Amino acid sequence: MSVSAEDVEELARGVAFFLQKEGGFSSVSSDYLLVLISRALFSLGNRGAARQFVDVVGEELRLPSSIRALLACGAVVPGSWFLFSSRLTRPAAWQAVGDRTVWVLDLNRITFEPEGCLEMAFFQGIAMVVDQIAGIWDTSAGKGVLGLRNVKPRIAALFGAGRGGRNVAKLSGEVRALCEGKLQSLRARRRWTCRPSVLLLDV
Repeated sequence: MSVSAEDVEELARGVAFFLQKEGGFSSVSSDYLLVLISRALFSLGNRGAARQFVDVVGEELRLPSSIRALLACGAVVPGSWFLFSSRLTRPAAWQAVGDRTVWVLDLNRITFEPEGCLEMAFFQGIAMVVDQIAGIWDTSAGKGVLGLRNVKPRIAALFGAGRGGRNVAKLSGEVRALCEGKLQSLRARRRWTCRPSVLLLDV
């Protein structure tokens, strides 16, 4: 990696400032520090060093290759890293048509209070997550797959099997339609050439 002493000092100041701005941390996980440093290198215009840093450290941390690829191209911002580190969003172990990575959104990992959980809040929460992970598809201009896992079990747990005559299957279809609509708007905003496909992974 080619990083000057001045860059190292600026990088260290930038990371320290960010952590202080976020309220300060008594300790920082290695993977989160990797995200901060790689983003700082990108902001300094040293993309090559960022990619090399992610390749070396990401492999040491045993991050999946698809996650390392996202970090290497600057597609993950610190504020959204928890969506990946918590495995709420993760790459599937299998590939879709054309060797495209299937990114899985696991609804069981989204926290909602079962009592008093409004349907609107549920759908808004999913839309917010999709918005925050949109960088996944920037390098492919929208080519890819979003897989929705545990949709039906989550709906049944939150709303019951037949809330107001609207069954689990119907609400599952509405979740899929919501994600498709959100990705379509992201396509226009981020100038993708196509919209990622959406799959329901529940059996």
